[in-house]
Amino acid sequence: MLIMPDHPTPIATKTHARDAVPFIIYTSSHDEKGTETFDEEMARSTNIYYKNGVELCKAFLKS
Repeated sequence: MLIMPDHPTPIATKTHARDAVPFIIYTSSHDEKGTETFDEEMARSTNIYYKNGVELCKAFLKS
């Protein structure tokens, strides 16, 4: 399952931003611990970045 917004909306500005879009990929086939939150700050802290939607979709389909 891929969960993501269509654009980031940071709480600090309360408006759309042109930043990277946060996302989370869930798969029931892994027993790994995930994150406790899902927000822009957490997403930035992972240093996981895809330059475009095609690359993100490839990673999602491999998971």
